[in-house]
Amino acid sequence: MHGYLSYALWQLDERDMAIARIERAVELDTGYEWGWNQLKFYAAETGRPQLAVDRARRLTQQRPAEALSWLALARVSEEPAVQLDALERAIAISPLSINAHTLKLDVLIAQERYDDAIAMLATTAWGENLPATVR
Repeated sequence: MHGYLSYALWQLDERDMAIARIERAVELDTGYEWGWNQLKFYAAETGRPQLAVDRARRLTQQRPAEALSWLALARVSEEPAVQLDALERAIAISPLSINAHTLKLDVLIAQERYDDAIAMLATTAWGENLPATVR
């Protein structure tokens, strides 16, 4: 409901209220990908590009043992070093997270670090039985 309310408030030009609602939405459901995307969009539109990253960082501090918090930080950050660190933490907490592994591969490939991407695949908890989406 917070996500829908946020969208409606945004459409009504109630920017700060929309941001407050979407922040609440991602706080309640750290894995709410649409919510994180909206928060990142709202942040850029209001000239506060760090807003989504700051919210994700706070959640990693409040919930350091929750892989979804680290995954959220990796998704909203534009810095590859931050993304990779967050993904390492997410994978350490949840070694069978397909989302974390897939995003890590995407980050490595975007940086043209192909050897690191291949090496990463060899060290997953799945061993040689990689899920199809990770291959």
